[in-house]
Amino acid sequence: MTLMTMKFIKFFNFTAALSLLLFLNGCGYHIGSINHPQFKSLAIAPVTNETLTYNASSILRGKLTEKCTVFSNLKLKSQKTADAILYCKILKITTREIVDTSTDNQEIFRPAEWELVMEVEYSILIPGRKRPLIDKRIVVGRSNFQYLGDYTTSKRNGINQASQRLATKIINQATEAW
Repeated sequence: MTLMTMKFIKFFNFTAALSLLLFLNGCGYHIGSINHPQFKSLAIAPVTNETLTYNASSILRGKLTEKCTVFSNLKLKSQKTADAILYCKILKITTREIVDTSTDNQEIFRPAEWELVMEVEYSILIPGRKRPLIDKRIVVGRSNFQYLGDYTTSKRNGINQASQRLATKIINQATEAW
């Protein structure tokens, strides 16, 4: 290698390292939590259910708790010690057939697939404040489930899936969409 090539390689390496250093310093961006600045802990109040669907409120509350503890930076606390309290109300659960039917040698008739839609209203309050931190919002969770033999068990699986989607939407909106 010539002396000129070695100088060029050193200059190139120095310029690349300096550019990388300046790029990483950036314009004041930092990596960290994007939680709401007014609360670091959350309590989940018992979910109320205005439908006749059995056990939907406990399934949704369980999914909200799971989403809060596993996928977010919020700490889950009791209603007495939390910075904010999440209130949820299940307004409507509807099911409809989306795939017509299936037959077994023209003897057994059963709908193959159903769609479940859950409509939930939620708000977040900070204890001691008159106005809610996040006003009442309505979110919708959907799931498809197949009817195998026991409709109740199949529907419960659909509620489980819809609750998972709802919990993701609610916790994401609470932590990121402020």
